[in-house]
Amino acid sequence: MGLLFVAPWLHLKEAAYESDEDRRIAKPWIERPIDFGKIKSKVKETRVIIATEDPYVPIEDSKIFEEKLAALVNII
Repeated sequence: MGLLFVAPWLHLKEAAYESDEDRRIAKPWIERPIDFGKIKSKVKETRVIIATEDPYVPIEDSKIFEEKLAALVNII
C-alpha cells in the first residue's frame, strides 16, 4: 500500500488565515501530534506533490515528510 499527499501541510502560511474562524478550524489540525512512525510502518511508499508558489502551504513542510516518512517529494 502507498500513500500520496497533494499539497500536504503541517503548518500554514499567514495567507491561509482570512479570519479568526480559519485559525480556529486549523488549530486542532496543526496542534495534533502525528505518529509518523506508525504511518511509515503501514505503507510501503509515500509520495508528496507540493508547489513552490502555493500561497498557503510552506514548501519547508515537504522536508518533514521526506525526513519522517522517507517520502519521495515532487516539487512543481
